[in-house]
Amino acid sequence: MGIRNSWWELSFTKGDPAAQMGGGDGREGVPHPTHTWFTNHVPEDSIVLDVGCCNAHTYESFQRANKSVNYWGVDHLQQLVDYCALRFPDAKFSQSDASDLQDFEDNAFDYVLSRHVSEHLNHYSQHFMEMWRVAKKEVIVVGFLELNPQFDRLQYGVKEGDKILPHWYNQYGKEQMEAFIRYNMTDDFEWVDDFKDIGHPVLIIRKEQK
Repeated sequence: MGIRNSWWELSFTKGDPAAQMGGGDGREGVPHPTHTWFTNHVPEDSIVLDVGCCNAHTYESFQRANKSVNYWGVDHLQQLVDYCALRFPDAKFSQSDASDLQDFEDNAFDYVLSRHVSEHLNHYSQHFMEMWRVAKKEVIVVGFLELNPQFDRLQYGVKEGDKILPHWYNQYGKEQMEAFIRYNMTDDFEWVDDFKDIGHPVLIIRKEQK
């Protein structure tokens, strides 16, 4: 078992992993502003894939707004999948690698959301391409950006007190990311900067409708 898997499986998942991955101020039922934004942005009855769904706070936001969507959440941790399936029986949940969504066909979802997943991967490239493949209308990404827009800051290991948590915690340069999207996907994308001051800019990548 690698050092990264050891931390995820032996340390993080002790106790209740869902309680460790809250939205808003860390308490269940408290929406983060980007959850509310996504809820307002997505039309009624859309088919949504939430990659790295965690506690399914995004789905909870749809419920709170009384907006009906066909929601499917996937997460790397089976413990979170089990938690969400028990708590939200009207939605669908399954275990999946964020960079290999092999269980889903091309263009299977209207909107594909990834919220604070890319910074915990080795790199965002395959993650973006898989979301692009299964999306029909838009890929929407929320993640941290490097203050210097020309470079990526690739960090393995994050300090928490005297300990170093052995996992990726990357910040990506805006210019690098935009060049990747233009070359591999489309020129039709935009940034919603409403949340940049709290470190959560929203990236919308639009897919051409055929």
